Amino acid sequence: MSKKSSFDHAWFWDGMGYGILCANIEKYSKEQARAIFEHESGSTATEIKQGYVRYGYGVNDDGERDNNWWLEEENGRNRCSVWRLK
Repeated sequence: MSKKSSFDHAWFWDGMGYGILCANIEKYSKEQARAIFEHESGSTATEIKQGYVRYGYGVNDDGERDNNWWLEEENGRNRCSVWRLK
């Protein structure tokens, strides 16, 4: 039996300054994720695809080590599948 992730949904920022909403696939349908995006951003999602998040150490934009949720492009160990909306 697989362990469910505690990740719900959160905003991440790409290198161009655009917000990316990630919502846990186990908790939200694509339509529910789109509704969250529209409610929180006040705009319509132009892109929706599958992605991954992981919890652990990484380096933030200020170059500081941080223990947090991180957006990932590929699946791997200890990663949660998410809907990525832009």
